[in-house]
Amino acid sequence: MLNIQKRKVKSEFCFCSSIPANGLAAVYKYPEEKMELTAAYIKAGLEQNERCIWLVPDFQSAEKAKNLLSNSDLDIENRIEKSRLKIIPLKEKDDPSIKQTETSRIYFDWKAGNPQKEIIKFIHAGNWRYLRINLEVGAFGKSITTSLKELRCVLAENMPEKKIRPLFMIKEEDLSAEEVFNLIEAGEKLVIKREGKWKFLKIKLRAATPP
Repeated sequence: MLNIQKRKVKSEFCFCSSIPANGLAAVYKYPEEKMELTAAYIKAGLEQNERCIWLVPDFQSAEKAKNLLSNSDLDIENRIEKSRLKIIPLKEKDDPSIKQTETSRIYFDWKAGNPQKEIIKFIHAGNWRYLRINLEVGAFGKSITTSLKELRCVLAENMPEKKIRPLFMIKEEDLSAEEVFNLIEAGEKLVIKREGKWKFLKIKLRAATPP
């Protein structure tokens, strides 16, 4: 039997320099945490002159995302005008009969719909070195590990010449203890919020003491 112990990380996670080459996987519990993390992730990218795409469920969420980024020293309107930032609602039209807020999950078919075409167009336009984009990872009847692997393959197949730093968001309730082990075994560096700070999750395996 194994005991799992979380090891405390001394310093707060840096969204500027700690992004792995194949992207970052983050686990969130509440919608507010997801918005907070994505805002910090996108803001760090803009500060480094990277191109950024923030995917949101609907137009209302797009306004909230813009307001979150505007609450900083960055000139967000200028970044948008110069195509450094694109906030894309995945819901194409506002429908008053459908209640959808920033708490909605973001799932989509990469090759279908106008928002997806807008994403591809923005990615391929211009000459840039790095691009950040947030993507929700769901099980869809398969494991989170498999879904994450497939999503990475899609990015590699569609944009092989681009250097993309994706932020993969995973809802905590979608993860079992076995899934966490599988992700770490697959080489994923998971980021979680603990004690008010975003940190890399590290586990320490110790053999149980014999009775």
